[in-house]
Amino acid sequence: MPIAPAPVTGEALLSWVARIAARYHLSGTAILAHALGELPHPRHTAVLSAANAGRLPAAEAALAVVGHSCPGQVHALTTRGLLPGVPPVWERPAVMWCPGCLRAALADAGEVHLRASWFVGCCVVCPTHWLPLEDGLAPGCCLWPDLDFVAERGRLRLLCRSCHSLVDARPVEHPWPERWPRHPPARGTPMDVSLQVAPAALRRVLALQEALWRALAGQTGSFWAGLLPTDLRVIVEDLVPLLPRVFGWRSSQDTIAAVWSDGAIPGVIAPPLDHMTLARLPASLAFTVMVCLAAVLSSVFATPVAGVAWDDGTAVSARTLWQLLSVADQDRLLESASQWRPDLRAALWEAIVLPEEALLARPEVQ
Repeated sequence: MPIAPAPVTGEALLSWVARIAARYHLSGTAILAHALGELPHPRHTAVLSAANAGRLPAAEAALAVVGHSCPGQVHALTTRGLLPGVPPVWERPAVMWCPGCLRAALADAGEVHLRASWFVGCCVVCPTHWLPLEDGLAPGCCLWPDLDFVAERGRLRLLCRSCHSLVDARPVEHPWPERWPRHPPARGTPMDVSLQVAPAALRRVLALQEALWRALAGQTGSFWAGLLPTDLRVIVEDLVPLLPRVFGWRSSQDTIAAVWSDGAIPGVIAPPLDHMTLARLPASLAFTVMVCLAAVLSSVFATPVAGVAWDDGTAVSARTLWQLLSVADQDRLLESASQWRPDLRAALWEAIVLPEEALLARPEVQ
């Protein structure tokens, strides 16, 4: 292509392709079709998502020619290029962003770009602006947004077609103090429980986010709350599938696939429900789950987090979470914990302090 802007440091491949397309008032899928020598097709949406994750070297090579770059530089813009070896279930297929970063990019360059790190499931808070990532589902927008990249005078903008507003032009509001998650009523069932989150708790959440990043990168020798990265990842992957149900999220595998994937490449985007991770949750719920994880793990392995409470004012801890879990989810947690290291398993038991009480309270025991 005659005009191809250089990638911004840390930019995602999908964002870079969209910025090239904006110079010609085209879509990113049209640029991909041109690079592959094909006619535009709906399937290219899923192909571009797979390329953004680093799964399609042929597409990367073709886009490198279009963008006057080399395949290695293009691969560095992908999720796997940023974080080699990241498990597929931690790759986020949905578009999320920090509103502060979008406004800063718009003021600096006259257009927006998405960061590659926003496509990794453990990233739920912007470390620069201390704002939870958004996906257009927050109140004040619309119940079912239809997000799209659009060109405005040859520059990339982010538009919500449902409410016909430019997402990157909205005022940046710091949502503190507030209750989480923040779901529109149309997205699933009413919430059973919400969290009261104070700004002071974000420091521990950001530390957990960074530790999970190191764990996904395969680093060793670093600790969070006394946990090795490998142990932390195992514990988080065991806890995450249980937490969405506490907050009223009752989605099935089909619902998750319908929300995050167009289904053109089955299996690339939607993982089995048993392996649900933060990458498969809407932004507001992913942030809520991460805050809950930070509070629960800190109550077990470190100093409790201040400023995180359930909607009734009770502090979030391993014990209070246990009381909110269903009997089936309690059993799942105990079964998962049986595979942890003995000292970690013992710490969980001590934090719950309810083995006999919980058993006696169950109808089948009585």
